[in-house]
Amino acid sequence: GSMICVVSWNKIYKKSVFKNLRFAEGKLAEDELIIHHIADACSRISIISGQYYFYRIRKGSITNTEHLLKRLDNTNALLDRLNFIKERNYESTFILGLEKEIINDFIRSIRMLDRNNKEHRAEVKRFSKTLKTTVRHLLANGNLTKSEKTIFRIFRINPLIFSYWK
Repeated sequence: GSMICVVSWNKIYKKSVFKNLRFAEGKLAEDELIIHHIADACSRISIISGQYYFYRIRKGSITNTEHLLKRLDNTNALLDRLNFIKERNYESTFILGLEKEIINDFIRSIRMLDRNNKEHRAEVKRFSKTLKTTVRHLLANGNLTKSEKTIFRIFRINPLIFSYWK
């Protein structure tokens, strides 16, 4: 299954949490990019049940973009979270699940690739190099299904192959 989507709009924050933190402007996944920093800066987090916020989806919003380079913002945010967790030696059992989600998120983005667009191909190639270590780690240590192993092995050989599966 997929990991839980992180959003910032359904939370109330103490002003002091943002003393040294700012949302990245123009990023598709600004929530994903900052939430681990916010949680780390909090001394206490409270959760209440109930629906008190209703999200409105509209055409043309940054969330509804289909542009590959914007979609890769999410993969980049997840990579940032993975590095953050590793640097601080936080719960290691979470790492394999996050690594799996990063690769699956990247594969979803590759499926949007315009193979004739040089900028898209260059960005996918750059990300692929970064993610090869993650895939190697997953294949060596992950509790993967046969299907996941196959997908991740194909990814190691040539991630661009996923651009042909729409």
